[in-house]
Amino acid sequence: APDSPPEPASYLLQVGAYQKFEEADQAKAQLALQGISSTIQKVVNKGHEVWYRVNVGPLTSLEEVQTMRARLLEGGAKVVVIKQGAGQ
Repeated sequence: APDSPPEPASYLLQVGAYQKFEEADQAKAQLALQGISSTIQKVVNKGHEVWYRVNVGPLTSLEEVQTMRARLLEGGAKVVVIKQGAGQ
């Protein structure tokens, strides 16, 4: 029997990036009202600006990604799909 397959890649759907935590938190709350759980990721860019990214995921199948992306777009979100390396 073959070895178990490698860990699949996973995907995050970034639905917003905000400079104020309150705005990110509000976006997260709006998603929660639609039954979508999300996380807020604090990122500091090279210019030392702080951004709060609102992400849905990680999702492991492309089918899940496409379904969730369509659902988010219907809700008016701008979606950026971020692929994370296999096994991360």
